[in-house]
Order: sequence, then C-alpha cells, then structure tokens
Amino acid sequence: MKLKVPSLFRKRYTEKAYQKKILKKIHISEDKKFLESLFSTITHKGKEFYTIQQEQVTDKKIANKLKVLAKSIKAQKGRFNVLAIAASFIIIVALMLVLVVFRNPVARYVLTTSLQGVFGAKVEIGTVDVNLLDSKFLLEDLSVANRNEPMKNLFQVSKIDLDFNILELSRGKIVAENLEVSGVSWNTERRESGSLPPAAEKKYTDKKKRENTEPNPVFQKFDEQLETLKAGISISSGMDSVVNSLDPVKILENELGTLQSPAIVEEISQKVPALTTKWEQTSTRTKETAAEVSKKAATITAIDPKSLKTVQAVQSTLVTVNEASGTLQKAATEAVSLQREMSTDISYVSSLSKQADTALRADSERLAQLSSSIKSVNLDSGMRLVSGIFDTFLINTLGNYYPLLNKGMGLIESSQTNKKTEQQTSLKKRANAVSRLPGRTIVFGTDSAPTLHIKRSAVSINDIHTGISGEVTCLDITNDQERTGKPFAFNVALRHGSMSEMLQGAIDLRSSAEKTVASSFTVTGYQVKLPSSGQKAVPSVTGMLTAIGTFNLAPEGEFQVESRLALQPVQLTVNSFEPAFLYREYQTSLSGISRLDMNAQATIDRNGKIVISVDSDIDRQLHRVVQDAANRQVAAVKKAVEKEAQNWITGQKATYSEQIGRFTTITQAGQKNIADIRKHESTADNKKAELDRRMKEIAEQQAAPVKEATDRAIKQAEKSIPNVKKLF
Repeated sequence: MKLKVPSLFRKRYTEKAYQKKILKKIHISEDKKFLESLFSTITHKGKEFYTIQQEQVTDKKIANKLKVLAKSIKAQKGRFNVLAIAASFIIIVALMLVLVVFRNPVARYVLTTSLQGVFGAKVEIGTVDVNLLDSKFLLEDLSVANRNEPMKNLFQVSKIDLDFNILELSRGKIVAENLEVSGVSWNTERRESGSLPPAAEKKYTDKKKRENTEPNPVFQKFDEQLETLKAGISISSGMDSVVNSLDPVKILENELGTLQSPAIVEEISQKVPALTTKWEQTSTRTKETAAEVSKKAATITAIDPKSLKTVQAVQSTLVTVNEASGTLQKAATEAVSLQREMSTDISYVSSLSKQADTALRADSERLAQLSSSIKSVNLDSGMRLVSGIFDTFLINTLGNYYPLLNKGMGLIESSQTNKKTEQQTSLKKRANAVSRLPGRTIVFGTDSAPTLHIKRSAVSINDIHTGISGEVTCLDITNDQERTGKPFAFNVALRHGSMSEMLQGAIDLRSSAEKTVASSFTVTGYQVKLPSSGQKAVPSVTGMLTAIGTFNLAPEGEFQVESRLALQPVQLTVNSFEPAFLYREYQTSLSGISRLDMNAQATIDRNGKIVISVDSDIDRQLHRVVQDAANRQVAAVKKAVEKEAQNWITGQKATYSEQIGRFTTITQAGQKNIADIRKHESTADNKKAELDRRMKEIAEQQAAPVKEATDRAIKQAEKSIPNVKKLF
C-alpha cells in the first residue's frame, strides 16, 4: 500500500530554506530528529536540495506523524506581516477620509430616506454636521411634509443638537449626554408639494401592505365599549323622573297595572266592535229578507178563496201558495238560527258590560285612595342633573387620547432589547452564589452601555402659527432599562394663550416595576362648552376648566385616571320646560352657581372594558332645590290626580258604553227583522187550509144535483117495487 507524504515535505528545499522553514519550526528535539532521519539530499541542476522521498515512508504510523508535524508547521506564522499591516493602514486611512469628507452627505441621505420611509412624505434638511472630533451632531431646518396635505408640513424643527460618546459610537451604540431640540412648529405652509416621487411612493405603499394591518383586538373592544357607553348615556333621565313625579298623567299611568277595568275595557274594545260589524251586516240582510217575506205574505193574504169557483182554480192557486210557502219556511228557519246565535252574543256582551261596571266602581275607589295617599314627592337622590353631561366629555376625551397612549406604549415596549422576563434562579446556582462586597462595577466591551441611551433631552416649542409654546424634558431615553436601571422620566409644559398643560411622570419597563406608567397632570385655562343637545332640564355648561389628576398604567395593562375638575367661572343655562314652576326655581338655582367642582375616575382594563364615574356636590344641591319645589306642589298634584282619575274613569266608561250601545242598537234592529220574518211563518199554511176548505165546498156544490137526482131515482124506484111484487 502506497502511503501519502504531506506536500510540505515533498517540496525541495535548499540548505537555508530547510533550516528556516522546517527545522526551526520544530521545537521538540525528538520530532526534529525524526524529520532529519527522513529527509535526504538530492542533486538537481547541479544544486543540492533537501526532501523526503516517497519510498522512505513505508509505515502508516510514520505517515500519520508527518501529517501532524506538517499541520503544526503550517499553523505557525510570523509575528509581523508588513504587507498586511500596510494594506490595513491604507484602508483605515481611506475610511477616515471618506468619513471626514462624506460624513455629512451620508448622514443627510440616511436621515432623509429613513424619515421619508416613516412619514411617507418629502423630508428637507437645511444643515447636517457630524463632528467626530468634538462628538457633536447638528441638524438645522428640518421639515417633514404632511402626507395627507402635501402643501403643508406635518412639523418643522429649527435645530437638533446632540452630544454623543465617540467611544460608544465606535461600538455601534448611540450614547449621548445631552440632546436639545428647539424651534418646533407644525402645520406650516409649503412652497412646493410634499408628495413623494413615484418610485419612493411605490416603495412606501408596498412597505405598508407588508405590515400587519389586522385591527388590534384590544382597540376593537375599546371602541365597542366606547360606543356602548355613548349610546347608554341618558343625561335627561334625572329631571324626567322629577316631572313624572309631578305629572298626574304619569302618576295615573303608574297605577294602571293595578286597576281592573283596563283589561275588561280592552276586551270590549277588541271583541264587541267585531260582533257589532257582524250583526250590522246580518241586520241589513234580514231586513231585505223581511221585506221580501212581507211582500209574499201580502200576496198570499190577498187571495180570496171564495172568489174561486172551480176545483181547478183552487188547485192552481194552491200551487202558487205552496211555492210561496217554501220561501217563507226557509226564511223562518234561518231566522230561528240567527235568533239563537244573536241571543248568545247578546248574553256575552251583557256579561262584559256588567263586569266593566263592577271593575270601574272598584277602580274609582282605588284612585280615590291614590290621591289621598300623596303627601310628598320622593325624588331619586342619585339623579345627575349636571354631572351626567360630563360623562360624554370624559368618554370623548378617553376616545381621543387613550389610543395614542396605547400606541405610544407599544412603540416604547417594542424598542426594548431586554424584555420583561423573570427567570427563576436554580437551587444549584443559589447555593453556589457568592456575594460581593460593595464597590464600583466596571464593564468593558459590548456590555458597557445599551445600544441607545440619551441621558438628557430637551425640546423647545415656539410655534408662531398656532401660538403654542413650551418645553419638554426627558431623562434616560434608552432601549434597555434593565441595563441602565432607571425609568424614562419626562416633564412637559405647554402654553397656548390662556391655556397651559403640565405633565410629568415616568415610564418604567423594568421587570421589577410596580407601575409601567406613573404620571400627574395639571390643565388650566381650558375653555369648555358643553351643549345640552336640547335634552329636558339638562343645562348647557360654559366655563374655564382646571383639571388636576394622575394616570397610571399597571404592568398587566390596566389603565386608571383620576382627576379633580373645577370650572370657574362657570355659566349654566337651561331651556324652559314643564312644569313652569319647577323650571323657574331650577333656573334660579343654576344662575347662582359660579363654580363647579367634580371628581372623575376612569378605568380601562387590558381587554378594553371601560368603567367611568363622575361625581359632584352640585347634583345634591340641585336635588334639594327640586325636592323642596316639588313638595310645595303636593296639594295641587293631589287635585290634579283626582281630576285626571275622574276623567280617566269617564273616558273608560264612555269607551265601552259607546261600543256596547252601538251593539245593542244593531242587535235590536236585527231582532225586529227576525220577528218580522217569523210573524209570517204560518201565513201560507193558513191560506192553504182555507183553499182546502174551499175546494171541498166546491166539490160538495158540484155533487149536490147528482145526489138529488139519485135520491129521486131511489125514491121512485122504491115506490115501484110493490107493484112489481104484485105481478108475482
């Protein structure tokens, strides 16, 4: 088997090269002796070279050892590679020159493209200066166009000044002691359109399509709750209950469920008109039938049997009478059936009438007791005559600002490199843990600082277009609060004419934080105009608002805001309503209020469920005013209830009496028609009996001469019989 010799040893080396490249790189004497025993000299072109001949390697063990030695020699390199060092130096110098010469254009390009990718509109930058020697970054005259209104700027910044740490920047980190932003303004006019060029616009829209556009389920739940609360607010219900307590009609309506007559009157109103209509139609039909029957009966009655001289004449008349008799008999049969049916309905309606009379007597007694029992008017002590209107104000405020807070917190949390994870230390690690003495911890390399840490930033706002000015100060803006060990602190102070807003607090995203957001706010000089929207007794509120409060966000996602609200001066006006006496006293009380104090609370849980509460002493004061005014009207209310009750009883009786009276009139007419039909029931039979008798009389008259002749013949025969006997 032919064994392979490493290529390093198959090469031909001169004496000098043999010593330098082979033997000097073998530091173990035994290995050096091993190689010397294998190397041999050969002559080539008159020169002597060292090499290992293939034939000298006959053992696998020797071949493997040669491989190890060859690998060891190849791994050894010289301490200095002049060419490599020179090339590296040239590259570093070139990079430094590029950074020095092109640092500002590169920074401008990066900032412009990045901001355009975020806002989807043109970005212009006046001056960009990246000073690496002084560790400063300066940006002037930044303007970002409004994507929705291309001829306006979304915002402008006059100057951004950043002092950064050059050492940390060399490690790929942005660590700054100070950041100053000044001259912030927004919604300013542009000289040219801020729309992106077609290529950049396509890139921006494609990026947005790739982003997750699915709606946030928490926001969906929040919006649903918001709309439900808006729809459920009934700020007029308080005074409505007051008016209802003084309204005799409403008082009476509240008693209707306990009265007996409404059910009976309702049954009469539903059933009797149908019966009346039925018998009205039947009465018309029976009237026509009665007229026809009377006509036929008169025809039959007019027949004089004595005027009939022959049997044939009588028989012919009988045929006519029989035909009329069938019609009369049929009409009489139908009349009997209708009479039975009508009697049933008359009994039913009569029973309803008696029940209605009994029920009305009982209801009259109950309503008399009702008016006697009214001694005072007890109003709902929890009615919200004024603070109810602030429910809408609070809900609309939450709808405007909570989604912004939630979105901002989402961006801040997503920027953190070390998420809130609590890892349980194992028992073994706790047992082997060694506590260190107090002292300074020095960190080197990549763990020296977060990749972003701006220790202090200040923003100055002075927008002459809107008149808004103010300052914003932030401490410890970072993407790794776990490493800095500090929360993000902020202080905001804004002014706009007579209005001012102050907000201060901290955002703590560390795993040990008790509150994610803890903040306090003060708002003054805010002009509030809350219309009543035409609701009864709900005042329109106009005043200057001051709000002092706190809002907190727990780590599990529950948001809570508490605030004391004060309106001073405040003006409360209300449209007129009935009853007039209550409106007058109510308006007088409202006009005497110059300050309005309230406590407001709102909670939104992690699922978007909203709970709000607004409370004010003004409601309780107005309640007492309204209560006293209502009690002074008790006597008038009692009289009004008595009158309304009597009117109601009269109306109830009139309702069913009219229905029953009409039914009675119709059925009486029907009964008369039926009687008219039935009184001719025997007319035909009587006439037939007369005709039968007449026919017998005629027959007897016709048979009398024959009988007389027969009798004479018989008598003559009897006389001749004795003479005949004598012949024999």
